[in-house]
Amino acid sequence: DIISISRGTNLVQGLPEALALAQRSGAIVVVASPGSVGIETFNLDLAGANGMVVVEAAGPDGLPVPGLSISHPLVTVAAPGAQMRIHNGYDNWDTYRLQNGTSLAAPWVAGALALVWSEHPEATGNQIIQTLLRHTFQNNGDMDRHGDSLGYGTVSILNMLSADPTTYPDTNPLLRDGPRVYPSIAEITGEAPPEDGPTTPAPDAGAGEVPSGEGGGLPGVVVLGAVAAGGVVLLAVVVVVVVVVARRHREGQS
Repeated sequence: DIISISRGTNLVQGLPEALALAQRSGAIVVVASPGSVGIETFNLDLAGANGMVVVEAAGPDGLPVPGLSISHPLVTVAAPGAQMRIHNGYDNWDTYRLQNGTSLAAPWVAGALALVWSEHPEATGNQIIQTLLRHTFQNNGDMDRHGDSLGYGTVSILNMLSADPTTYPDTNPLLRDGPRVYPSIAEITGEAPPEDGPTTPAPDAGAGEVPSGEGGGLPGVVVLGAVAAGGVVLLAVVVVVVVVVARRHREGQS
């Protein structure tokens, strides 16, 4: 139901179709922002794919972190991703260290979405995304963007839980249209068969084409290459953060 990807990869042939299938099946796809090391190729990264919940890292104050956070029109929300306490797994499992990176923020958001979805199992993935954007710390029902560093704002679990997702449209407000946007809206909705796109989309794929607004049981959270579970609650995010630290998003580089 929720796919969390804390690594970057080019939109090679076949990947846009897989992302379209996931969304067409009702899943929410959460991806880590490529960070400062990937700002020049943002639109070639998974974060540039259509319909993604792109997560930027925020500091303890909920605001962008100088030298860590980046600005881009496709940033969706910000979430805890700086000074995160994790197991020092590279050396041993007995000590802890502090880590920065969007690889930590993305699974945090996935866990938050799972918690909210468990409270409203009748809601669709699109309605859960609507709730995420409408009920950040900065938003109270409206779908307003607050700059390209925070996107729609800093994720607030309590604010999301105060809303009823089923009252919102069953549409993904993050979908955008354009000749170089992959996958296309038609492919995601199933209105058109997948087309053979280029191995690597053009650099301006979807840049700046961000929309202004509308658009049973506990969800499973899949963290790519690490853990797949059918009953994940927010507590599991702690395990996810400990285990899934993509080596690409090292401290000070994402």
